[in-house]
Amino acid sequence: MTATSVIRKFKAMFSNKCPRCHRGKFWENGNPYTNLIFNRGRMNENCSKCGLKYEMESGFWYGGMIMSYVINVLLLIFGVLISELVFEEIGIWEEAGLISAFMVLLFPVTFHLSRITWINFFVKYDPGKWQ
Repeated sequence: MTATSVIRKFKAMFSNKCPRCHRGKFWENGNPYTNLIFNRGRMNENCSKCGLKYEMESGFWYGGMIMSYVINVLLLIFGVLISELVFEEIGIWEEAGLISAFMVLLFPVTFHLSRITWINFFVKYDPGKWQ
């Protein structure tokens, strides 16, 4: 996998695009907060451009939970580092509360990214697959 294809994959992931054609929408709404709160986390069943079925098999999105765990661990590490550098005077409980609030506020983003990251592990970009 070349550096250009990796950049193309990340660009498609962060712009809510189909992993195969990079043209159709993955989520119904690209805003993670609007999508989770008002649309109940609904995503498109198929790509509108290439027809890729997003839920490839029953239980496919269980792997998305693993991705969510990885993203949340990275956020936790980032939160601890930032709080240690910025808020040197606060206690451990205040720091834990601050980091927990940060992670709860970012839950829709982690949910959004975990699914689109998971499917990108299995679907290769194919520019010839769109209509």
